[in-house]
Amino acid sequence: MNTEDVLFSLYKYAKNEAEGNLTFIVCDALLGKNIDISDRVDVGDGPNAFVVTYRNQIKLKYVINLRATKIASVRRANPYSDVPDFIAPLADGVRQIDVRTFDFRNASDPWVDVVMKATSLYNGDCIKRQAQHKHYRKRDISHLGIVICHNLWKKYEAQRRNLASNGGQEIYAYHATAPHNVESIARNNLDWRRTPVHGRAHGDGCYFSEYPEFSLKYNKHCMIIFKIILLPNMYRRVKPDSQGYCEQIIMWDDSLFKPVYVLYF
Repeated sequence: MNTEDVLFSLYKYAKNEAEGNLTFIVCDALLGKNIDISDRVDVGDGPNAFVVTYRNQIKLKYVINLRATKIASVRRANPYSDVPDFIAPLADGVRQIDVRTFDFRNASDPWVDVVMKATSLYNGDCIKRQAQHKHYRKRDISHLGIVICHNLWKKYEAQRRNLASNGGQEIYAYHATAPHNVESIARNNLDWRRTPVHGRAHGDGCYFSEYPEFSLKYNKHCMIIFKIILLPNMYRRVKPDSQGYCEQIIMWDDSLFKPVYVLYF
């Protein structure tokens, strides 16, 4: 047996059979056809238990001490199914990244994938709109904010677990706002009960758009990308196009959406 096999065997024994602290002495034993087992080895009760009589038949290899411990619980390091592992333990806030100077070629930087995803979402939606409307012009991102808020993540994660069984779908959508509102939204989410700045042409609710340029009509300097769970009877669409994308999506339950990225122009 190699060292790993020995340790694993002792672990299984200690886990299943033993109580309290244990000390194991592990030896190599010389057993074979040239040894008269009946005279020199007393066979014990267990299938692999034996006693070796002569000293020159054994060679000490390990002395292993196992301390008894009690594991109260086992918790996943990352409890969020859609949050990268290195971001999950970070404190609440908005992590700011200057996109203009960011090194996208640095493969060792874990933020590269996050920045790439955020900018690709925006650029991809802009390209779709340019194909539909030749006059559309994309605005360049100067800074990117990554929203970290465990309270909002937990509420959203609880809804996400039941996504398939509830017949819902998950999308990204945009909501433009003034830069000074970002910290509050990142901490508390949107609240449709607050007095709206731009009115509510289609009734109460939080307004999102799948069109970046439509959201930018309301603020040209800052826009938040939200992740949204669309459940039957829990949202309203306004002016869907031939591909199913909407100018506006109206929602009320703030556990069904969360801010993910902040785009600054």
